[in-house]
Amino acid sequence: MFTPGHQIGVYAGSALLGALLLVLSSASAGSERHAIGTVEREPRLAVEPDPGQEEGVRLSREFIHLLDAGDMRSTEAAFEREIAAADTDAERATIALSYGTSVARIASRDGDEERLEAATKYFEYAIAHGADRERLAALNNYATANLKLGNSTQAVALFSQGLPQVQAFPDPAVRARYLHNFGEALLQHGDPSAAIPVLVQAFDADPASTVAAEAGVRAAITAGDGDRAGHFAGGLLRNGHEATAASALRQLLAPDALPRMDDSRPVIEAFYDYLVASRTDQDAYRNDWEGLTRDALGRVEESGRQYLNFVPLAYSPELPVVLEPISARIEFAPWLPNPEDGKLAADLLGAPSRFLTGVGEIYAEQGDVNAALARYALSWSLDTTNVQAGQYAANLMTVHREKVDPQRRLFSQFVFNLFEGKGEAYLGNDWPAIFRFHVVLASLYVQEGQWGDEHRADGAIFQLQHALRARARIADSEARGIAVPGLYGMLGQAYAGIGDEAKAFDNYLHAARDALRLEDREQARQYLRAARALPYSPTEDQIRRFRQVTTALG
Repeated sequence: MFTPGHQIGVYAGSALLGALLLVLSSASAGSERHAIGTVEREPRLAVEPDPGQEEGVRLSREFIHLLDAGDMRSTEAAFEREIAAADTDAERATIALSYGTSVARIASRDGDEERLEAATKYFEYAIAHGADRERLAALNNYATANLKLGNSTQAVALFSQGLPQVQAFPDPAVRARYLHNFGEALLQHGDPSAAIPVLVQAFDADPASTVAAEAGVRAAITAGDGDRAGHFAGGLLRNGHEATAASALRQLLAPDALPRMDDSRPVIEAFYDYLVASRTDQDAYRNDWEGLTRDALGRVEESGRQYLNFVPLAYSPELPVVLEPISARIEFAPWLPNPEDGKLAADLLGAPSRFLTGVGEIYAEQGDVNAALARYALSWSLDTTNVQAGQYAANLMTVHREKVDPQRRLFSQFVFNLFEGKGEAYLGNDWPAIFRFHVVLASLYVQEGQWGDEHRADGAIFQLQHALRARARIADSEARGIAVPGLYGMLGQAYAGIGDEAKAFDNYLHAARDALRLEDREQARQYLRAARALPYSPTEDQIRRFRQVTTALG
């Protein structure tokens, strides 16, 4: 950072453009990367020159001394001498840009609005005479200086002039800084709806920095834009800014924010994602989020309340194991128009179902398998397209039988409901649902070691074969949630279980080939190892196909 008495380079290279951009501070806190280090509620200007660059013209110590002393007449004379000595317009524009940036920096530091206003003439010169890179930096700094002076109308107009160039500029950090400043200018101008898409672009350009997303959250709250609020909060989380995401969610769930949203469900879905990603357990929820959630439930609009209700439910110690879809929807989503409509349930309850699955995983990690099963079971019952939840429930019922289901009552109920749902799906020719029901049933039987054969429905082989046939009847995009290599792998395991090594070998080989197509090389190797470990002498054709896959693996 610049301090009085240091020399500052006047940089002409495009790589140094970011070093000459003034940065407008946002009101957010906890930023991982910010040119000014400290974030304040009151905006201030800063510049971040690159001390490692020796290119271009250097400002003299005499100039810096004059500038710091406030001798603007002598400063202007020094500028005129530099301009007269320059050979090209590009060099003159770069000198003007550097002079203006330095004047604005010191004026901003000292709160000297008169000196800050004097900086604008240098930026105007750079805009008039510079090439694209100098013009862009000058527009940014000129606009930011105007914003500091309280002239948001002029600032917005200046930022708008540079928008086409900055959107095409190759350095994402420069794009992000300029667009963030532009978004802040629009916010100060009282136009949060216009600021939001600009701040989206800024965050997308440089997701390693949080300042644009934090400004975006403020803009979304002011505009009541729930969709964009959820986008910013979720984006912070997806890009590894967990602490900043938590801060944003606290703002969004506050009593003066959430009720203003036109649709609060995207915010609540981001809240779901945060609680799962941060591995928030029951104690952490009670200490950090329960009070805020309770207050929000009393103020949020009806559709948001329906979604938010699943948060305290997910952490309730009294949550029962429910494995009947219609009953679960009636009890826990009474607002659902038709609890018998599985497709409607998937549309409206998919996000809560995935959230409950995630919280179930947290309980499972802590060894509370009964609590985990309750959440997996409800996840699947609310949305039977959530195959992962069904498979997790099946796994707990078998691996932890003595703890969660010693009498096999839950297992029998789950199997009954799966067969009933599968039958209804066949009646409706709902091949995606048929596929999913077969997969969950197959997972149950594989866990039980109940292999069966091609003709017995109460066995893994029958269910896996029918799952693969169902998948062939539907579009790849609809069945992509379950990897086919996994199904062939289970089928290989099942055939090995009944002593049919030839079919086991073929299915392991099929699983390895499909895993390789999905670029899962380690999984492909595991299937090949399983095939090799069979007590079986493969045919020449099987050996040839085995070698083909091995060669493709490298």
